Amino acid sequence: MLGFAHLFAPATEPMPWAPEEKEPKAWQRAGIEAALHDPAVGVQMYTLRYCFDKKWVPLFPISTARWLRWLSDDQWDWLAVRAVAQLGAQMPPEVQRTLARLQSERAGEDSVALEAARALEQTGAAMVPEVQQAELACLRMGENYEQYQVCARKALGGMGAAMPPATAQALLGLMLGAQIPSATKYHAAEALALLGAHMPPQVREAMLGVLLDAHADMRLRYTAAEAMGRLGPQMPPQAQQFLISLLGDPTDKYLRHMAPEVLVALGSRMPPELPQVLVTAFDQACSQGVESDNASSFSFEVIKAFARMGPDMPLAVQQHFLALFLKTAHAARTDLPEGRRVPFSGITGGGAMLVLRAAGRSATPDVLHALLGEFENKAADRNTLGNISEFFQELAEAGSLPADIRRALLSVLQDESAQTKARNESALILAWLGKQATAEMKQTLLAHLRSSDTERCLTALRAMGILGPQMPPEAVPELLAFIHEAMAESARDSFADAGIPLRPGQRSPLLYTFGMEHAVPALGRLGAQMPPEAQAAMLAVLRSSHHGDGAQFPAAHALAAFGDKMPQRVQLSLLHGPAGNLRAWEAMDLTLGVSGIHPVSDALLADILARTYLGEPDDKRRAHLYLWLGRDATHLQALRWLGNASVEPELGNTPPHEILGLISRLWPHSAKHPALRQAMARRSSGIIATQVKTPPLDEATLKVLRA
Repeated sequence: MLGFAHLFAPATEPMPWAPEEKEPKAWQRAGIEAALHDPAVGVQMYTLRYCFDKKWVPLFPISTARWLRWLSDDQWDWLAVRAVAQLGAQMPPEVQRTLARLQSERAGEDSVALEAARALEQTGAAMVPEVQQAELACLRMGENYEQYQVCARKALGGMGAAMPPATAQALLGLMLGAQIPSATKYHAAEALALLGAHMPPQVREAMLGVLLDAHADMRLRYTAAEAMGRLGPQMPPQAQQFLISLLGDPTDKYLRHMAPEVLVALGSRMPPELPQVLVTAFDQACSQGVESDNASSFSFEVIKAFARMGPDMPLAVQQHFLALFLKTAHAARTDLPEGRRVPFSGITGGGAMLVLRAAGRSATPDVLHALLGEFENKAADRNTLGNISEFFQELAEAGSLPADIRRALLSVLQDESAQTKARNESALILAWLGKQATAEMKQTLLAHLRSSDTERCLTALRAMGILGPQMPPEAVPELLAFIHEAMAESARDSFADAGIPLRPGQRSPLLYTFGMEHAVPALGRLGAQMPPEAQAAMLAVLRSSHHGDGAQFPAAHALAAFGDKMPQRVQLSLLHGPAGNLRAWEAMDLTLGVSGIHPVSDALLADILARTYLGEPDDKRRAHLYLWLGRDATHLQALRWLGNASVEPELGNTPPHEILGLISRLWPHSAKHPALRQAMARRSSGIIATQVKTPPLDEATLKVLRA
């Protein structure tokens, strides 16, 4: 059996680059199901890992017996405990018990025990009684096992309304018990706080009592405050009054920091005076000076609370923070004398902008035009411009940026006398308009892309990536030029072979190097609209040994955007990666996982199987082939029966003549690999003779085997 330890070593996974696939397509499902039933354990393992990375584990029927076998196998357990967590409430009771046993018996010994604890967090309301007791026992572990205690409290709290009264009472006993260690008290309280609106009445009373008790353990009081916030509109009036009183008490350095966000959780039942009380408390904290850590921390908590209000934020709050932002921006303007200029403050200016961004589309025209006026000011500080840009970018992406603001930003982009920073930010804002971007906007961005100014050009590259399919067609050869100039000399031949028009480099090498990192994903955004020369460029990047993940995985992502529409010539090019470049292989595998290989002729399948059968055993490649060939059930059968020389699969109810017929179909007398054809025939004959009780083979069948 192959050793699989290398699969479990920490590594950067390629999957985050893949287009999101919420569920497998029919052909992917067929391939995965076939791979999970392959007799080679390595194939099963790599398939499980693929499903885990895609978060597809719950979509495939895997028996309890198989899960238990994997969890008890030293080579499988690390992967199995992570994968089974995705079952969540579907996790079988016996699997839950096995995870609880792994957690208790191997705690502190290896990562498997901790992963088992994390898997139990996902069971939610389906947690069985024996596991509930195991989690209660886990809360009593010593302080050296805090990670396990955190998992246990999340698992218990995640039961919500399904938590039995006896379990809730046991947690309350741990929280209030006189002889209970403080760490256990704290974790028990956290578990109860997670119940939120499902907290039983006696738990709510206990939490309120702890919150109001000035002599109680501070960590418990923190947790009690969190519990009040999770009650939301059901928060007791005594808790509301107490927390509001803390807002005006700057001497409290602990609970006061929690009060803003907890109170905002009241939602529609928030006292009408609360927004103004929060504004006053914020101003009071800022008046102490941002150099005060305590004041700075509290100010940020107030900002988070207002941001949580979102579009429901009162107009008076928007106006207050707009005035604060403008005051900070004016004080940081570059045309002020050195002694009067104040650096842009992240607490007052940046914090105020966070509040305004939370208001989003509910921002009034007065707010928008005041921000535009500051953006257009040629003495505006870079931080000011960046903050306003983020606000406008979000509106542009949502399709809510008013037309007059768009026109004004286009004027800034076209103004040669404007700040470079302002022009660059305008470019990004306009790019986020997507389909709403006008032809004039796109042509202006294209002119910036052709600029010799490094910063302006790189910004235009980013803008083209944002525009994606909406970029002007003239941008494609410009992007290809960046890729070509950044490639090593040895890789340029592949461009010439593909007939890609090239031009001499006219910019600095540094610009091309950084530009390639933007050009590759920008072309990828074209998806199925990507022209053949761009496809060839992506393949050249993948095959280049001179570029790492920074270019290869975006190139794989770019090709994966084709999905089922990927041209077959691209599919076949991805089958054979550059020698010795493991990361390139991974990137190509990622891409084919989205498209598969289709259409597949018998001759092509025979060639693929020959490479698999005659080469070194490669379970990972076989697992991928199952996925890629899932469109044809016969091809999946061929891969199972004939694709691995070291494993003899059981035939089950498959008639022998089907296997022999498949051999004749894939390897006719005129086909390549005649030695392989004969080996397949001899092997199949042996399998049939040992596994199937049949009469003596007739002459026609024997002729097939001898050929």
